[in-house]
Amino acid sequence: MKKLVKGSLVLVILLMHNMSYAKVIKADPDQPISVKISKAGLNRITNPPYKIVQVTGDDSKYKLKYDEDGSNIYFMPRSAMGEKIEISIKNNAGLVHDMRLEVANIKGQSLIIKGFNKVNLVHVENEDISQMLAAMNKDIADKFYVQTHRVTLSNIDQLSVEQIKLYRWKDLVGGVFEITNKTRADQEFNYMSFIDRFDQPVTYFVSANNYLAAKEKSRIFIIQKNQSR
Repeated sequence: MKKLVKGSLVLVILLMHNMSYAKVIKADPDQPISVKISKAGLNRITNPPYKIVQVTGDDSKYKLKYDEDGSNIYFMPRSAMGEKIEISIKNNAGLVHDMRLEVANIKGQSLIIKGFNKVNLVHVENEDISQMLAAMNKDIADKFYVQTHRVTLSNIDQLSVEQIKLYRWKDLVGGVFEITNKTRADQEFNYMSFIDRFDQPVTYFVSANNYLAAKEKSRIFIIQKNQSR
């Protein structure tokens, strides 16, 4: 029998290495992201907790390298200093971020795009999955069988991790997880590293970006199909 997660929906999370300093950009669905990038240095762009699956633009103006899992893209402009390059980045949740990149004489940039904080923007074709995701976001049972399932998991660096609810419907199972920064300083959390602990989730949503302010909480919703049914 294939299990949904290594063990169960309760996870054992490994400690993570800190990411290097990066600029966090809040995305607006109605406006392109305007930012300066380095002419000579390597520019890294990431969109946690999602993976970048497509970059669209005039590829005569830039070169791209990328991580095999889509976690990061590395952008190297071919355009002259002061020119602007327009690209669109699509992630594996179906969200598209338009970017206007100005080539500048600065060091290589590390850019983290903070995505839209709206569950209804996540593209989910299956109606049951979409309804479960909405119910988890509204913290209601709706048509689903819901268990209050508060289990404390191992801390990730300085962050507290708990699974707080379990949703079930037919062959679907969903977990609601709460990440809490109990410290007095901002902390980093790589949500994709957390999600990667699950066996082929059909969808997921994170209620914040991967930086938590002091005392801030974030919730992660993850839905899987029960392969044993």
